[in-house]
Amino acid sequence: MDKLFESAFNYSSIGMALVGLNGRWLKVNPSLCRLLGYTESELLHIDFQTLTYPEDLDTDMTHVGNLLKGEIDSYEMEKRYIHKSGTLIWALLSVSLVRDENGMPSFFISQIQDITARKEAVLQRDTFLICHTTCWPPAAHKAICGKSILHGRLCWAGLPMS
Repeated sequence: MDKLFESAFNYSSIGMALVGLNGRWLKVNPSLCRLLGYTESELLHIDFQTLTYPEDLDTDMTHVGNLLKGEIDSYEMEKRYIHKSGTLIWALLSVSLVRDENGMPSFFISQIQDITARKEAVLQRDTFLICHTTCWPPAAHKAICGKSILHGRLCWAGLPMS
């Protein structure tokens, strides 16, 4: 079973990690290393808090606290990580807590799926909808959508209204 788990862990297409109760990475798979831009050795010397986008950290830590108190068995959230290059990576994080035979918290199992492309597609769609389905005065349209309109106002479905 250990060999089977090891293979599943190492060959998974999504990032996987075993994380200590203090947030330090204990074991990381190659997919997580590629996602975050760090080597395994580099990740094992830092904690997940260091790589979490600051605005997402409180929510993550609240979930961690709820896991440790036994209020929840697992959690899932969308959050941002800071890639080694400094770029933001959107991820779907799923976490569960492993307890020892006495029921005491031992470590976390984290699965981290890259959703950056999906988030960018949603942003592009929303920007398109805002720019093409909302009435804006010409100056506001240029400021928000980055281009001028020729006549009057841009309105529903991109059709000018009189």
